Amino acid sequence: MSPAAATGTVQFMIDNVKLGNPVALVEGKATSAAITTLSIGRHNVTAVYSGDNNCNGSTNSMVRTITWSSSVVFFIDIKGPDSIIIPPDSNK
Repeated sequence: MSPAAATGTVQFMIDNVKLGNPVALVEGKATSAAITTLSIGRHNVTAVYSGDNNCNGSTNSMVRTITWSSSVVFFIDIKGPDSIIIPPDSNK
C-alpha cells in the first residue's frame, strides 16, 4: 500500500492541547486548522495518526519555534505503514 492510499485521521496538538477536531487524510496528507493565537517562542507540535486497516496508528512530535505573530498551519505526511512526519518547514 502506498502512503498516498492511507486513510484515517490525524489529531494535531500544540503543547499537549488538541488543535481542533481530527483531520481526515487526503492522499496520505493532513493539514491542521489555522491557529492565530500561538505565541512567539518554542512549541511542541504533535500529530497523532489514527491508523487504518493497512497502516498502524502512530504519533510524532517535534519542537517548532514560532518567530512571528500570524496564522500558522501545520502539515503531516504519511511515509509508510508505521510512520508519519512533520516536515521541517511545516509552519510556513
